[in-house]
Amino acid sequence: MSDAYAALVEQARFEYGNNPYSGTIATTSGVVQDPKVKAPMTTAQVREHMKDWWDRDPQPSKWDAAWAIPLAPQTEPDPDDWPRQGRDQPGWLFYGWAAC
Repeated sequence: MSDAYAALVEQARFEYGNNPYSGTIATTSGVVQDPKVKAPMTTAQVREHMKDWWDRDPQPSKWDAAWAIPLAPQTEPDPDDWPRQGRDQPGWLFYGWAAC
């Protein structure tokens, strides 16, 4: 999780600079796993979990750490092709509020 987050922050800084209001993942102060997620999720489970996340408590806050959800490998194509078909490796979904 930390390595994937660091790579995304580095890429965001490369593309958008080190502006604290870039609106990218680089404006977050680190990463933590979503406290309500205990095991890797499929994309269908993530969709259900993320419904109306901005109305939930707790949730990530501006300037705080981004939250991460571990993604389970998914060999079957997703009907909505999200995040991409045939993701056969585990991964991470990062979310939160970005300063802009």
